[in-house]
Amino acid sequence: MFYETVKEKADLGQFNGEEIILFPDILLLTPRGRYNIDMFPTFLRLRGKTYDYKIQYTSVIKLFLLPKLDDVHVMFVIGLDPPLRQGQTRYPFLVLQFVKDVKVDMELNMDKETIEKNYNNKLEEKYEDKPLFEVVSSVFKGLTQRKVTVPGSYRSHHGDSAFKCSMKANEGYLYPLEKCFLFIPKPPTFIPIQDIVSVTFSRVSNNASSSRTFDLKFNLKNKSAIQFSSINREEHKNIEEWMKSKNINAQNDMTEDSMFAYKAIEELGDTDEEEEVMPKSRRRGASEPMEIDNEEDEDESVDEDFIAEDNESDVAEEYDENYQGSGSSSSEQDDEPPKKKAKRKK
Repeated sequence: MFYETVKEKADLGQFNGEEIILFPDILLLTPRGRYNIDMFPTFLRLRGKTYDYKIQYTSVIKLFLLPKLDDVHVMFVIGLDPPLRQGQTRYPFLVLQFVKDVKVDMELNMDKETIEKNYNNKLEEKYEDKPLFEVVSSVFKGLTQRKVTVPGSYRSHHGDSAFKCSMKANEGYLYPLEKCFLFIPKPPTFIPIQDIVSVTFSRVSNNASSSRTFDLKFNLKNKSAIQFSSINREEHKNIEEWMKSKNINAQNDMTEDSMFAYKAIEELGDTDEEEEVMPKSRRRGASEPMEIDNEEDEDESVDEDFIAEDNESDVAEEYDENYQGSGSSSSEQDDEPPKKKAKRKK
């Protein structure tokens, strides 16, 4: 008698009620592993190789259906309260991953009257040639009576509904949704917009041309802070504009260390510019003529003892046919033979 009582309280042995549908071999990213998901009228069962869980639908508080940035997978996130426990570890979110193009034909173990009466036609009796992730999300929505949240108006620099970042040593995706931020897959982190006091951008100054990433810190009402790092610099503008549209207080953080680093980068840039200018000035100096004292130049120099007579008239006669000298008339020029030009003494 005592054994039966313990068995009933602990929900051991056979599950009561008929199974509505079975989703076999579903990949979970958090907690990691493959599980069969049995859906019953009031609860679901996760059956893995090592662990077996029973989760009441009343414990399901949030559902998210989010595309992965690789354009191949889709993630379905289940929020739980109380969280799932695996030893000493708690999992407030389950993250399921599906291949986007996998389609299935499935049928619920439920008649049409029951669907209309108990589930307000939120379920379909048959799912034919539907993507698996759509069938799973639809069944969860109908049985748990919870809304499935999908991406909203935010778009990244590349047109995605999220952007890559890291939370400590874990890489993942941060989704700015209409009422919250959600980081997945590990550790799944849920940040309601109403709990945010301010958001701080770090390492985003225009002077930091060498930095390709920046950090993002959420300051919450409970005095705690959640920081994400390694965000591509291209995403800053889109994130900041989206936060302004949600009336989130966003600000840039310039610490003393970062200011010192940026100043050093500026000084280094000025030094490089000077180094580029100097060779040009040197090249200009090198192009100027240099005085060379040698015998060849002395031989080619003008003899100081030579004095040219009528130098001005000779030049004029050579280039101007109508030129008339100051001391002669036109008739004299016709009668007198032209004077020979003085030759340079060699």
